[in-house]
Amino acid sequence: MVGAVGFVLVIILAVTWFYPYSIFSLHKTYAYKPDPVMVDGYLEDVEQFKDTFEKDLDEMESEKPIDLTENRTWSFHCLRKID
Repeated sequence: MVGAVGFVLVIILAVTWFYPYSIFSLHKTYAYKPDPVMVDGYLEDVEQFKDTFEKDLDEMESEKPIDLTENRTWSFHCLRKID
């Protein structure tokens, strides 16, 4: 009997260790509330990137139209040594 209880206890501890978010875990999940300052900074960075990318893309397309599906691996091909 003691061996069976010990075995069940070891299984529960192993599940808790390897799967902390399972229903058998001793540690339950916690809700996460992000820091508003970090979120605002992230959103500003994303908007700044979008604006910069759109401006750069417009400049590149004004010189020569770009087909992104054709040139998406361009940088990889430039790095390879062509014999």
